Amino acid sequence: MRRDGAELNKILEKAFEDAPRRIEEFVPIDVGNGTISRTVTKEGVILITLNMSFFEDHDAESQTGDDYIYLWFCFGERVSCSVGEERKIYDIENGQACIYEGSGLIERVTYQGGKTYNLRCMKIPASYYYAMLGKYFDSKERDRYRGAITGDIAYIEIDNRTEHIFTELKDYTQYQSGPGYLYLESKINELLSLVLASVFKADIVTASRRLEKSKVDAAVEARRIIDDEIRNVPGRNELARLVGTSTTILGKSFREVFGTSIHAYVIDQRLEKGAALLLGTDMSVKEICTEIGYSKASNFAAAFKRKYGVIPSRYRTQLQQGGSS
Repeated sequence: MRRDGAELNKILEKAFEDAPRRIEEFVPIDVGNGTISRTVTKEGVILITLNMSFFEDHDAESQTGDDYIYLWFCFGERVSCSVGEERKIYDIENGQACIYEGSGLIERVTYQGGKTYNLRCMKIPASYYYAMLGKYFDSKERDRYRGAITGDIAYIEIDNRTEHIFTELKDYTQYQSGPGYLYLESKINELLSLVLASVFKADIVTASRRLEKSKVDAAVEARRIIDDEIRNVPGRNELARLVGTSTTILGKSFREVFGTSIHAYVIDQRLEKGAALLLGTDMSVKEICTEIGYSKASNFAAAFKRKYGVIPSRYRTQLQQGGSS
């Protein structure tokens, strides 16, 4: 006997209603092209994606809430913003992010006509942000983390891991109800941990390990060079020469600051970028190998499987099947 499906339909309908949803609006066709989307998590974190261009210069303004922490990521044209009547200016370039505490003041941005803007914004409730600091960090660390963004703007460079997380973020739509929120918030927390590490890690390590500032600076600069030259990373001797120290000192300093060896960091960054290219492009595995600095596809596949548990082609297939379900 077939039972009436009305009650089940109600349950399913409720599940879909309660799932995180992406609200998307189009830029008016008489003004420009593109979309602006918004997603809200259970914790009240607001994700905003702006992909847009305008036919002519377009002025926009909005009021920042003093009960939010703002985190902006720029993947396209440089954006310049003025805040308040004092017209304090901050800029974010392509490949850069910034984090700051909302002031309750008006922000004004001029988008130039003919340019394409690709921005991501996370509005994090200040209560949630500071509660998280209280849960995971000791009092001295909390003071550093809070002080760094109070009344100022902290900048970071966007790395391969950050891009990878943004690629994965869209996959929350394959889940419904609670699992959808859980997946979405896990990715947001992962992204936030990378941002905090990038902004504050050198300072925290310097205080806790008492490394000389010059050694911390050398390690940070070496990491920047590696990130920029991941396809052709300089050898250890050349890397040390570029940052003005010896290979021995650089190796020890790098491990102290970042908790891993230079060699392990290079491999991890290459695999992170490889994973991002598998998800975000239609490049072949062989092309990706060349792009990230592997001369042999077999070496890439073996290293990739150790990190992700599957070979590259299988990783791409699994994510594509999951996204289309």
